[in-house]
Amino acid sequence: VYKRQVRTRDDLMASVSHDLKNPLASIIGTTQLLRRRVARSGAVPTDRLDELLATIDAEASQMVSQLDEILDLARLQAGQQVHLERRPTDLIGLAHRLAEECQLLSDIHRVVVEADGQTLVGSWDTARLKRVLGNLLSNAIKFSPNGGEIQLTVARRGEEAGDWAVLAISDHGLGIPEADLPTIFERFR
Repeated sequence: VYKRQVRTRDDLMASVSHDLKNPLASIIGTTQLLRRRVARSGAVPTDRLDELLATIDAEASQMVSQLDEILDLARLQAGQQVHLERRPTDLIGLAHRLAEECQLLSDIHRVVVEADGQTLVGSWDTARLKRVLGNLLSNAIKFSPNGGEIQLTVARRGEEAGDWAVLAISDHGLGIPEADLPTIFERFR
């Protein structure tokens, strides 16, 4: 009975996610079109309207990202592989953009990027990397209530099998209680 309930829930999540993506795609497309038209016409004060449309665009994009997470979870729970959308991505550039975004969330934290070099380009799923790093940085801010430095390190490490990109986030926050360490990769932990 439990397995059937879980399967039903997973099917529902997949269906809802799929059904919501179409209207969200329409919202995103419409706001992008309106922003282009407003910028070209110049007849309407564009600063405030553009700011509002940018907010709608960003929020709808965030919803699509969250729905993608739900779809990924449903696929993994159904035993399916998750298809990665790999494309050339500069990890150092991505790290700097995310650090800037996260810095806006806090006045008591200092989000810094330490990197080996100016660029580190590879073929990665940018959206998923951004989601993971964003979650880790957000957690670092949340669980460092006294502020301080949060460091995002991007490094290249070479081995016989080839080069590796290494991403690390460190903070001076609360940390994970030792008793919880064995269960941190379980669901809902």
